[in-house]
Amino acid sequence: MLPINIARFFSSLFICCTLLLTACSSSQQSPASMSTKSTLYFNGDILTMVGDKPAYAESLVEKNGEIVFVGSLKEARLKYKQAQENDLRGDTLLPGFIDGHSHIAVGMDNISFADLNSPPAGDVKSIDDITTALKNNLQQRNIPEGEWVRGWGYDPDQLIENRHPTKADLDKVFPDHPVFIHHVSGHMAVINSYALKMLNIDETTEDPEGGRYVRLDGSNEPSGLIQGNAIFELFQSFPHPDEKTKKSNFKEIQTYYASQGITTAQDGFAELSYVGLLKEYDKQGLVDIDIVAQIQYLEAEKLYARKDIDFKSYDGRIKVSGIKVVSDGSPQGKTAAMSEAYHTDVPGCKKDCKGIPYVTGEQLISVMTEAYKRGAQVFSHANGDATIDLLLASHQAAEKQLAQDLSDRRTVVIHSQFMRPEQLDDYKKSGFVPSFFTNHTYYWGDVHIDNMGKRRAFFTSPLKSAYEKGIKFENHTDYMVTPHDQLFTVWTAVNRLSRKGVVIGPDERVSAYIALKAITDWGAYMNFDEAIKGTLEVGKFADMVVLSENPVKVEPIKIKDISVLKTIKQGKVIYSK
Repeated sequence: MLPINIARFFSSLFICCTLLLTACSSSQQSPASMSTKSTLYFNGDILTMVGDKPAYAESLVEKNGEIVFVGSLKEARLKYKQAQENDLRGDTLLPGFIDGHSHIAVGMDNISFADLNSPPAGDVKSIDDITTALKNNLQQRNIPEGEWVRGWGYDPDQLIENRHPTKADLDKVFPDHPVFIHHVSGHMAVINSYALKMLNIDETTEDPEGGRYVRLDGSNEPSGLIQGNAIFELFQSFPHPDEKTKKSNFKEIQTYYASQGITTAQDGFAELSYVGLLKEYDKQGLVDIDIVAQIQYLEAEKLYARKDIDFKSYDGRIKVSGIKVVSDGSPQGKTAAMSEAYHTDVPGCKKDCKGIPYVTGEQLISVMTEAYKRGAQVFSHANGDATIDLLLASHQAAEKQLAQDLSDRRTVVIHSQFMRPEQLDDYKKSGFVPSFFTNHTYYWGDVHIDNMGKRRAFFTSPLKSAYEKGIKFENHTDYMVTPHDQLFTVWTAVNRLSRKGVVIGPDERVSAYIALKAITDWGAYMNFDEAIKGTLEVGKFADMVVLSENPVKVEPIKIKDISVLKTIKQGKVIYSK
């Protein structure tokens, strides 16, 4: 499966000044507010995130959306006598959080879906709960007969039945509607008989490359479960919301991101048309946060034909940073491509089940080579070690084809979950930036032990090992796979506790400070934004978040209970609790 005009000015003079300032910027937008006022922050833990150990400042001054002073309160008051004072009253000020991987566009669409998440993200515990939630959604939205009823987030490992629903489960409640329920990983779904017939999927339909229509035991009849690339083909059949609904959904999603302290978001599998929509919203003054988008690789030729995209620069608040390729599936769904087989039964596979590679080496080499030639960053979804092997080999092949060292391209490996230790050495050599996913240790850590054994499960998202090798990494929520709670990613990185209370890989736990570096300083590095974001330093954007407590100082188990009080984008408060 991926952003400054917030204030609108009322005189032509201010408009001209804004345009001139924008033109003078080599790669970024001008500050959100051109006010000459400055704000002085003091009397709290101002954690700058500069360096390898926690460093604090007594005060910070913001002016015109930029940090202009970091230092002693006495000196700040002498230099900025007219500054409006903001007493933090003991709260903690940090750089704004940088989202390492999520899906804003998916979130916009899925707002209208039934919520099928299990606790603690939702309330679904059984297949009956799923059909009840779908039925309620149908009634609330007055969905006419013959139109899609859709739900998001079911997790068979958390259901009483401990299995995927089937078309039969859905058919008995919805005989007159096509039904689609999306697995929490995003890499598989179940549809009912009405939908199968509407899409002409039957026992004669062949599986697409990198995908599978799971069959009923002993026959070729589709069970309703679809995996991998088969689900991406299905997306083309869905209706899209009208313009009014899109705009409303965007505002709602953006507010949600801001409420989590996020000042730079990512859309990790965007369409070009969606980027066009974001740019239009930005012109209308609707975009409050920076959005870094990666275009799905199937649109690569269209992207490269565009003359208005600079992969290192923002256009207003929106930056297209490169290409996203989905290279394998989900570990909890047992479709991530592994070098060793899964230990438990895999739907649609009888023996030696090692997941589903979504792309071939030839395809990946082509995608990476073309992106590197054009200066586009490569972002690859890779969950299993077999896929990571393929990605590393493809990078090396691209280097050979282009006859140059490409270790400065900051190729991002999204998830990087089930690695082998030696692959981290290859990351270091190739300059790869892993965007880890430690939320998995809580949500599916117990499942991973069952599916892959402790050795592999305990090395999932190996933050400590990466840090010790000098690898800068991000950590993400993959919203909507898990809720977009940035402090929960810090909590999982520090504690690595599963739902059952098992520490999933005690040797891979990191300090709260390092976990914060992943979503601030190193998040900016991942996006080639380190000159303007990620730390509280003079000359950088005044992108900041105010927290109720300091994650570095509280007991590790309490980090997830810390509240985001304010989110500040270039000096402007865009969220206040």
